[in-house]
Amino acid sequence: MPDIIAGSDISTRGGGEIALDHHVDGGLTVNTPNGSVHLTKQGALTFKRSLKDISRSDDNDGKEDWITQVDNQDGRPYSKLVGLVRKDGDDTYSLRLPPNDDPSLDELGNAPALQLSGKDLTKIDDALFRMESASRIDTGHGDLDIFITDDNKFGFRNVGDNGRPVETKFDAKSFAKLNHAIDVVVDGFDDSDPNGPDEGVTRVDVKTNAGTVRVELTGNWRGTTPDDRLKITPVGGGTWSIDVAGAHQSDLHDALSKVSEAGEGLDFYDPFGY
Repeated sequence: MPDIIAGSDISTRGGGEIALDHHVDGGLTVNTPNGSVHLTKQGALTFKRSLKDISRSDDNDGKEDWITQVDNQDGRPYSKLVGLVRKDGDDTYSLRLPPNDDPSLDELGNAPALQLSGKDLTKIDDALFRMESASRIDTGHGDLDIFITDDNKFGFRNVGDNGRPVETKFDAKSFAKLNHAIDVVVDGFDDSDPNGPDEGVTRVDVKTNAGTVRVELTGNWRGTTPDDRLKITPVGGGTWSIDVAGAHQSDLHDALSKVSEAGEGLDFYDPFGY
């Protein structure tokens, strides 16, 4: 599985681009036409806070925020510059990335800038919010990534039948259907279907934008035996399938909740919109 768990590509008003890659350990790689920098988890949080603070600033033009992170040098903590964001004018901002691994103030201050608008800063903040909701969990049968894409779809990534990572993406309505189907097989009944059985439901097929998908629970939810499994598979076959052992089903629930809450926060997902 790749180290990058989620990413985002953003076109800016000035014709530039910024690419963001969120890593499994919480780190962030920022790429622009002028350079690239890898941020630790702490550095990524500082980067996000700096862009948000300057976008909200009522200060005069010229306000700057020098972004730093703490690395290790010869086993000792070492603070270094990793970015500079500046308010250049009304709805005009700039982002500079370090031209080398340990720049001086002058080197960073004179580095080429990516021009940004307030709308661009909002897009970056939304992208970081989406990526922070991503999770990689151990299903007991391999790793599974759950994330939100740039076009507001819910992605699943795991190692497919061909031994390579494969991604499946569901739109908001389809993802709501999948979440509801999981609830149904866990509870054993569908509380939204007054004509359905009161118990014993262990398998549900749902129509999604990625085809018909089967959600099936064998054994007990969060059980401890090899027979306790939640399977999410394409009906009729496909290159992907998800198989979560009982001991890892709480992690799945938590990961699904994180992206669900992020989708609601970004106003494109309704958990009852199935």
